[in-house]
Amino acid sequence: MNRTEQLKRSLVISDIDGTLTYGGELIREEVIDAAGTYMKQGNLLALCTGRTLSGAREIHHRIASNAPSILFGGAVIYDFLSRKLLFKEVLDPAIGQVIQQILEFDSEISVAVSTLETNYVLRTNSLFTKKALKGDRNGVVTDTIPAEPLIKVLLSSSRPEVLEQMKRQCIPPGLFHAEFASRHFFEIVSASVSKGKAIRRLLSLIPDSSELHLIGAGDAPTDLSMKESVDLFCVPRTAREEVLASADTIIPSAEEGGMVTVFQR
Repeated sequence: MNRTEQLKRSLVISDIDGTLTYGGELIREEVIDAAGTYMKQGNLLALCTGRTLSGAREIHHRIASNAPSILFGGAVIYDFLSRKLLFKEVLDPAIGQVIQQILEFDSEISVAVSTLETNYVLRTNSLFTKKALKGDRNGVVTDTIPAEPLIKVLLSSSRPEVLEQMKRQCIPPGLFHAEFASRHFFEIVSASVSKGKAIRRLLSLIPDSSELHLIGAGDAPTDLSMKESVDLFCVPRTAREEVLASADTIIPSAEEGGMVTVFQR
């Protein structure tokens, strides 16, 4: 009997934006139904997202995921069912100086920062106002970098090349992990944080996780590290080229309900 025949359960670890959802917050009903059937069969579903706690909460409730969620790009593991924080990695205090350098680097770059419970907006732009998630857009507006420990910094610019230049000039790689979450949005978390590492932490919290078949799904550069920690990496066909190149299998887009094919595997 081979390993696949021995497996009785699987764990799908899914990105949200561009994978489960499209157009901001939309999820096709057939995806929700397929996820429900998948979990009723004894399988597990974990969300794995750059979203904050508040930004992921509604999606969790809509799809009723039954395993702890990976949030803030891997900096937090949170169990929505028990309402318990299971893991948190904050940014090095030097992030305050980095944020100040970014604010001075280019006035067009929007800057938002997050603690576990609160999102703050230090500077906005038209792209952020139109395209950022509601929870990020509706953060507390402030002129002062919060003194409390931060978990994530979210930047946006209509010019990706400016974000690339900013990364080279403002962000010390030894302290921070900085990556594009999409073409125009950029995330900064602790250097020790990634979605792939968070998956391994999550597995240590799930009983008998070694017996699970692990399926990852994501569409952004921040999702690439998932591949190293799963048995199968699924990528929507609308993903960026470098993500598509790493896919084990390519699925239809989120707008087409591509995750149905993952839940029905």
